[in-house]
Amino acid sequence: MIGGLRELLKEWFPDLKSYAYFIFAVLIAFIYWSVTVSEEKETKEYQTEIKFVNVPEGFSIVGPDAHAKANVSVSGTEEVLKKVSPDDIKIEIDARMFTEGPLVYEITSNDISLPSSLSFVSVFPKILQLQLDRIIKSSIPLKPQFVGSIKGGKVVVSYKIEPPNADVYGAESIIKNLKYIPTQPILLNDKDGDFTIPVVPIVDDPEIQVIEKPKGYILTVSTGDKKIQKIIENVKIYVSRLNPIYTAELNPPQISVMIEGIKSEIEKIKSDDIFAQIDVGGLNSSETPYRIKPLIELKSNKNNIVISSSSPSYVEVLVKEKGK
Repeated sequence: MIGGLRELLKEWFPDLKSYAYFIFAVLIAFIYWSVTVSEEKETKEYQTEIKFVNVPEGFSIVGPDAHAKANVSVSGTEEVLKKVSPDDIKIEIDARMFTEGPLVYEITSNDISLPSSLSFVSVFPKILQLQLDRIIKSSIPLKPQFVGSIKGGKVVVSYKIEPPNADVYGAESIIKNLKYIPTQPILLNDKDGDFTIPVVPIVDDPEIQVIEKPKGYILTVSTGDKKIQKIIENVKIYVSRLNPIYTAELNPPQISVMIEGIKSEIEKIKSDDIFAQIDVGGLNSSETPYRIKPLIELKSNKNNIVISSSSPSYVEVLVKEKGK
C-alpha cells in the first residue's frame, strides 16, 4: 500500500518544483478561506415595495398597509453590500389563502427574496393591516373644482355636468364612501361670464378606476353678481285672525330678519319692506304664552332676494280675554 502511494506521489509530483507549486497553491487557498470566513459582516437596511401575488379574481387588497413599503435589514460583507440595490430585495406575499374582509398578516423570511450572498436580519413593519375587498362598479356624481375668482366680482351661480355621473370600478369599501368625484381644477381668473368646457374626473386612489366615456364630460357654468347677507332690524309683527273677545301680547313685538341677495338690490331693503305675521286663529285664552314662528315675506316680489332666517325664530304670544 505504501509503495502504491509513493508511485502516486511520483506521478503527481515528478520533481521538487511541482511539489513546491502544490504547497504554494494550498497556502494561498488557506489564506483566502481565512480572510473570507473571518471578514466582519455588516448590517444594512433597504426600503422595498410590498407586492401581493395570486390575489383571488374579482377582489383587490386594500387597507392601511396595502401600499406600504417595508424596511428590510440584511447582513453581508462590506464589499457585497456596496453592490446590492433595493431592487435586489423583493417582498412578495401570496394572497391565495386570504378571505374576504379585514385581516392581519405577519411578514416572514419566506416572503422575502434576497441575493444568496446576503442573510436576512429583520423587517419593519412586520405586521400589516389589510383587507380583501370585492371589486364593484358604481356611478358617482361629478363635482367641479373651481379655483380663483371670476372677473368683475361675479360668482358661480349654478353649474351642470353632462353626463352628471362617472362610472367607476374598484374596491367596494372605498367606492361606498365616495360622495362625489372631483374634476380637474377649473381656473376662474380668466372668465368674465358664463362658459362651457370639457372636464375630466380625477381619482387619486389607486384602487379606483374611471371607466372612460367616448364623448367625455361637459361642464356648463352660469355666473352672476355676488350675493351678500344683510340683517334688517325692528321688523314689526302683525297678528291675524284674532278673536274679537281676545287680546294678544307679543314678546318680542319686533324681530330681526336676515335676507340674502345681490348687493345692489339688498341695500335698498328697509324694515317697512318686510311683512311678519302671526296667525292666532283658533287659539283660546291661556295663562301660558304660545310659542309661534312668524310667517315672514317681502311686501313686493323680488326674485333676487330671499329670507334666510329671523331672530328670534319663535315669538311668545299671550292670548287673554279683554278686560282681564
